[in-house]
Amino acid sequence: HALLQITADDGLTLPTRDKSLNLAIVIDRSGSMGGRPLHEAQKAAIMMIQKMSAEDRVAVIVYNHSAEVLVPSTSCSDSQLIIERIGQISAGGSTALHSGWLLGAEEVARHKTTTSLNRVLLLSDGNANQGLTDLEKIRSQCAQLADNEVTTSTYGLGRSFNEDLMIGMADSGLGQGYYGETADDLADPFNEEFELLLNTLA
Repeated sequence: HALLQITADDGLTLPTRDKSLNLAIVIDRSGSMGGRPLHEAQKAAIMMIQKMSAEDRVAVIVYNHSAEVLVPSTSCSDSQLIIERIGQISAGGSTALHSGWLLGAEEVARHKTTTSLNRVLLLSDGNANQGLTDLEKIRSQCAQLADNEVTTSTYGLGRSFNEDLMIGMADSGLGQGYYGETADDLADPFNEEFELLLNTLA
């Protein structure tokens, strides 16, 4: 793996962005995320929304023992309404992580175009205990979606973070895997990911 950073001459005119973002933000609201982890996940999700333009699309998925589409995939032209819905999320129940991730992937796949960058952003402590929990099967599905241009990035939160599952999903899903106890901890890698997405020309 290699990350290339290229600095252009000041006088060089770069092409305008012709790729729009098509994202699903998947938020774990199970009991293990209660308190600070959920609060930090909400803050991180709001940071993501605020980075997006009116032409980009986003869906918001929440899950505990079952998954729910909180905000169906929509343009970010009314970002304040999306932010308000995120602020209303409360915690409780077990953790059907696979169901939440899959529902987010379905929302992204439904609106994939030839000019969209398609990614699921999973915010969780990764402690799946409901539904499909087998790491290799989940990794396989992440890889299959990546082959169809729907990639997965994971943002681990909380002290009981399951690194094997979260990093494994990001690796197989051709995305990025991060960990932090607070949204501020995730600010730099989150900004890095968005810069890579926003400046992808091909």
